[in-house]
Amino acid sequence: MRIIVALLTFLKCFSAEPTITSSLTVTAIQSKSFDYQISASNNPDNFVVSGLPTGLSVDKSGKISGEILDAVGVYPVEIEAKKDATTARGVLKITIKRPMGLSQLPVKPHPGGGGGRTTKHPDGDPLR
Repeated sequence: MRIIVALLTFLKCFSAEPTITSSLTVTAIQSKSFDYQISASNNPDNFVVSGLPTGLSVDKSGKISGEILDAVGVYPVEIEAKKDATTARGVLKITIKRPMGLSQLPVKPHPGGGGGRTTKHPDGDPLR
């Protein structure tokens, strides 16, 4: 029995299971290109990903890339790093935000009014 335990301990040293070491939260911008590298200890043989937002894919090295096509929101993506018969699992949360555009800038009223709206001068007289 001791020989079996010693042998299993010996073999485990050569087949250490991977651990995901990259951040499990990331922010992406809708309609923009995206790159994220899954990192894991002990040199995994391959990576498996499920639940990616539309427009993204993963390559053999664990690089997730593409153009974000899905709606704004938080997308939980299951990731796995595999080595031999062992697997490390995690959930990557990709937060998709809308791009900053003119329609999102704060609206600042023009000092003289405008746009057909009636505003009042500090003394109370209407301005057009």
